[in-house]
Amino acid sequence: MIQNFYIFGVGRSGTTLFRSILNAHSNIVVPLESYFILHLQGKYQHITSWTEPVIKSFIDDLYTDRPFRLVWRVPRVEIEEAFASFPDLSTFYEACNVVRIAFQNSYKTKDIKWIGDKKPMYRHFTLRMMRLFPDSKIIHIVRDPRGVGLGHLKTFNFKDAMAIGYMWAQGNRRILKLKELYPNQYFFIKYEDLVLDTEGTMRKVCAFLEVPFEEEMLNYQSKVNARFDDYTETMKDKHRSLLKPIDIKIAEKWKTDLSPEQRKQIEIVTWEVANNLGYRFDKPKSSFGIELQKPLSKLKVWLDRNGTRLFFALPFSFRKFVLFLRSKHSDHKYWPDQPKNN
Repeated sequence: MIQNFYIFGVGRSGTTLFRSILNAHSNIVVPLESYFILHLQGKYQHITSWTEPVIKSFIDDLYTDRPFRLVWRVPRVEIEEAFASFPDLSTFYEACNVVRIAFQNSYKTKDIKWIGDKKPMYRHFTLRMMRLFPDSKIIHIVRDPRGVGLGHLKTFNFKDAMAIGYMWAQGNRRILKLKELYPNQYFFIKYEDLVLDTEGTMRKVCAFLEVPFEEEMLNYQSKVNARFDDYTETMKDKHRSLLKPIDIKIAEKWKTDLSPEQRKQIEIVTWEVANNLGYRFDKPKSSFGIELQKPLSKLKVWLDRNGTRLFFALPFSFRKFVLFLRSKHSDHKYWPDQPKNN
């Protein structure tokens, strides 16, 4: 029986590295990021008779999800073939899993026992995702908030370190609530442990998932390299470190690369949650400037979260139209062979 798990974590917490290691296991498939489940849920979650016309409509709508279409790049014929290989579907849950195992034709090449799903945006939808797949296991990966802060400041050119701190604290609080609600399904790892003791950490993860540890997981880079050449420069820049041996220096770069002010802004708003998660540091003293900045930084995080939640609460037809407009404007930026729509 195939089971599901989620990787919940704030962006730049090592979720992509973790996904790549897990995906090298012969019993596990963790596709690239997408939000097709959130996108299609409202239209398809109550369907119990998955006839050919329903499946065709589902696949049509699946390709309106931009991350799925532009990042997964799974030919439609492979999705259709996967659905043909798993007849008698009766739930949205089962249909989503067919899509997931079609990633890299995994259902043909692996003895799949676990399907993983990860997207940092899921931190806004923790309860919703668990209601959709209530038996799923939960792997919560966390990274030192200062390391996450540096990642956002450098990779995404963010300017507001305090807003990143609020995002980290609020996201991890929501994920931690799952520990209270699903204590027997929850597992916690630190990014720092993953890079310091990759084998030891992955052995614990495999034990949690009840699959044997495989040495091939430590050679995950060979699988990443096979796909990496197809990425655009923008995507390569975000994940270029995956091509290099795991280096603890990356995890500790915040110690030298964050300015004292950036570090203070992050620490002052993450201190409580960070200490609860095992990152021990003293709470910095506040200042008039910091207190003045707090409401604006909080507002930025509130707008991001609620804007995202609103988007996925909109009627499917409206959201589909919005994605169509975005595609016409920017699809060509993702891949060199993607023509620009006029």
